[in-house]
Amino acid sequence: MGDVKKASDGQAMKSAAEHQDSPEFKGLEARHVAGLTTEARESESAALDRVDQNLDHKVLDHLEIRYGDYIPQERLAAERHQFAQIQGKPELQQDLATKFPELSPPERDAILGYCAGDERHIERNTQTPSTLLHERLHGVSHPEARKILGNHLYEGITEDLATQHPEFHLKLQNTPECYSENRETVTLLKARVPEGAFYEAYFKGDDSRIKGFVDHDLGEGSWSRVKELLAQAEGGNREALHEAQKILKQDRWGS
Repeated sequence: MGDVKKASDGQAMKSAAEHQDSPEFKGLEARHVAGLTTEARESESAALDRVDQNLDHKVLDHLEIRYGDYIPQERLAAERHQFAQIQGKPELQQDLATKFPELSPPERDAILGYCAGDERHIERNTQTPSTLLHERLHGVSHPEARKILGNHLYEGITEDLATQHPEFHLKLQNTPECYSENRETVTLLKARVPEGAFYEAYFKGDDSRIKGFVDHDLGEGSWSRVKELLAQAEGGNREALHEAQKILKQDRWGS
């Protein structure tokens, strides 16, 4: 009985081995492995989506708590309905190449995220939280803020606000700062203007208090002159940037 059993077991093992060598079995096995791999990928993707959504909700909640007195509730509500897509670098670069073909490869490579219309795209990396905060700030800023402040100050203030909060910003070694020159100008302006005046310009589209403080300190027309020079700087005029910053460094009445 035992030998029969052994013979039977041996035959069964032989049959199974022959079956495993068959093309049909190998094809089934390959499909099974592929299915498990796909399932793992889908599981990982779902987990990343949950992390991304959780981070996005925290960023929007933070903006509402911190700047809710300056941002209309309807604008905050509208921003919450805009989906922020966090992507790997290859996906973001491909997206940029498709939507902004005028950009050169080095220009695209320098982009960590963008806000355009109802789209928010962010590269997934160690800087994702602060990049997401930067793009969400664009979304809740006043529609006329860029025009009123000029692009140089608008981007400088956006990045300055985005990096003020340690819970969303990591200072990484050997990582260049974004908009460093813009933020330098903002720092000079902050020495003359209270924080609330910046919020009114950025979130309410009203730069009258900034103008009042700058013109009071540096003479009538100084704010308009600074903005004019910074607009020239955006066109590549380095001397205009230096001149604008020089004006902001002056003591009262240019002394």
